[in-house]
Amino acid sequence: MPEYRKAITKEEVNTLPIYRFTGRVHLISSVEAAEKAESFFTEEKIYGLDTETKPVFKKGVFHPVSLLQIANEEEVFIFRLKRTGLPDYIISLLENKNIVKAGIDLLRDIKELGDYASFNAQSIIDLNAMAKKLGFESVGAKKLSALLYGQRISKSQQTSNWETPILSKEQITYAATDAIISRKIYVKLKSLQDAAHLQGK
Repeated sequence: MPEYRKAITKEEVNTLPIYRFTGRVHLISSVEAAEKAESFFTEEKIYGLDTETKPVFKKGVFHPVSLLQIANEEEVFIFRLKRTGLPDYIISLLENKNIVKAGIDLLRDIKELGDYASFNAQSIIDLNAMAKKLGFESVGAKKLSALLYGQRISKSQQTSNWETPILSKEQITYAATDAIISRKIYVKLKSLQDAAHLQGK
């Protein structure tokens, strides 16, 4: 098992090549499309999760979650929640203790999804907490991606309007990348965790 640096500066991150997900993305914008997507969520045991919310620029203004992104090993599903709601099979996935759901600061995202439905999420992995337990000083998707994969992810679309009628190609790529990198980070951290256990650390 290779050794990984545990800290990196912002300046060092900015010298790395950018990673953008270029695989298949399913943009789900209707209840009908959400129903058709159910068959994809039957075999996978590890998902990367992320959400996007329309940014707030006024104090006291609140927006519910706009997007829920769910990544398996090869594909990303983006649900426009105001149009689809939170499908029952996604609630079942969130509640399934045998399926890992991993993401950055994911407990906050899960709490905010509670605006759409009541559920008892299980097997939710906060990648920042997982990384810190393994000795990483630099956390967050951008720095963990840099440390574990030697790539940086762009945050240029982070404060864009996620409620726009038509999401841009850049927004879709950004949202998909955030979800897939969460899964990739989990897989690498889990391998480090397992190796540490074998070594009795």
